[in-house]
Amino acid sequence: MAITIPSPSILRQAASIKEKIETLEIQLEAILSGGDVSAPVETSEATQPVKRKRGRPAKVQATQPETKTRRKISKAGRVAMAAAAKARWAKAKAANAA
Repeated sequence: MAITIPSPSILRQAASIKEKIETLEIQLEAILSGGDVSAPVETSEATQPVKRKRGRPAKVQATQPETKTRRKISKAGRVAMAAAAKARWAKAKAANAA
């Protein structure tokens, strides 16, 4: 069974639907308890969908620049890579000569 990862837009849509369900559950509880349901439940601005502008998004400045240190290969590692490369070339030359 393959596990699929939902896209961010699907996650936002699911969150929006869940908030609507919670709002409806609150209204249902008010109806069943005999409370006033004529006033709609207010939604915060955070629950409203974000309007996106057209075009390329603005460049975001990182708060702290990432400093990547280069990884160094040991002398033994370089020797091993050189030996492997020589062996590959020797094998290729032997195949062409035959």
